[in-house]
Amino acid sequence: MPPALRDRLDPVWADHAAVSELVAAYGLTLSLRGASLLRAAPPWARFDSFRKAWCQANGLMSDQWPDRIDQRRARAAGVDLSGSARYRLTEKG
Repeated sequence: MPPALRDRLDPVWADHAAVSELVAAYGLTLSLRGASLLRAAPPWARFDSFRKAWCQANGLMSDQWPDRIDQRRARAAGVDLSGSARYRLTEKG
């Protein structure tokens, strides 16, 4: 698991190039809400999208609701499941 996935406030999420490297290293495809480009997405959206893609790739999705992360298994794996304080995580915040 990428260490940055343990903390949504990790500085890597503010650097679109670093996130691109993580995406490539883990062979993931991100689905960004509200932004078509990774560099245009705010850090919280990069984290949320990467977290979901990583959990999907590693079998940490709910059996009952396939589009939702299984919080028990993801938390046991060390994934940060806290919610976004979206304004605080933007460059302006």
